[in-house]
Amino acid sequence: MAPERGGPKLSNAKVILSKCLAGECSAAVARVAFIEAARESRIYIAPPENEPVRSKPKWHKAAKAWRRP
Repeated sequence: MAPERGGPKLSNAKVILSKCLAGECSAAVARVAFIEAARESRIYIAPPENEPVRSKPKWHKAAKAWRRP
């Protein structure tokens, strides 16, 4: 028997997805729950192309420090 994978966000996503299939919530809510469950499992989810990236790249601070006189 395989061990149970996932955590509380996966359980929450399962409930929300079943409610969405029953027509009790919107697809946007189900999408957010699915993405949060994937992130909890450390699965990379790329941001949509129409959504801007919210953080600066990690090399930003190093490049900025390098340019200082």
